[in-house]
Amino acid sequence: MRNIGNIHVIDLHNKIFERKYVNDLKNGIYSLIEKDAQNILINFTDLENIDAIGLGVLLSIQKIALVHNLNVRLYGLRPNILQIIKQTHLNRVMDICSERELNNINLPAQRQQVYEALIA
Repeated sequence: MRNIGNIHVIDLHNKIFERKYVNDLKNGIYSLIEKDAQNILINFTDLENIDAIGLGVLLSIQKIALVHNLNVRLYGLRPNILQIIKQTHLNRVMDICSERELNNINLPAQRQQVYEALIA
């Protein structure tokens, strides 16, 4: 995890979302809740595939976000992952952030910093 201003970025560095990383991701979210985080960006840039376990985790994270009033956005989704998310209608409950939408982040002073950190 890393911070860019008040945006907390969770980078998924694995090619495939595997069961053994589920607890790490959830623990990271709960750790951010303890720090009173409000804006979380999950970076999928390195992830090449997601399975049912990964989709379940995303749904779980969204439920956690609703309970704790968090703004969780997904970024860097490859077309195949985005297609799966759309087929399962998770795009109706998850906030998916495109590069263009990064320009609409409500933190103008940090916008360029966020963009540069994500593409680095």
